[in-house]
Amino acid sequence: MALAAVAQPVLYALFAAGATFQTLAMRKAELGIVYVFVLGLEAVLALLLGALVFRESLNAWKAVGALLVVIGIVLLHQEGGS
Repeated sequence: MALAAVAQPVLYALFAAGATFQTLAMRKAELGIVYVFVLGLEAVLALLLGALVFRESLNAWKAVGALLVVIGIVLLHQEGGS
């Protein structure tokens, strides 16, 4: 129970910081790119933190899925194309 009492304010602070950074990023870049980046980053971080903090299972399929999200984010940030 003590961990939950400590974790709750930390989670609120992290959420506020993330929302602030997302707002700032959306002012400087394309909305679609930033939004996909934020959603992808949230998914990958949730997977990693779930495995590290809560000892949730992390199998090969989940790792491949997270890797594909990261690859998609990298491809969206590439210059050029059509």
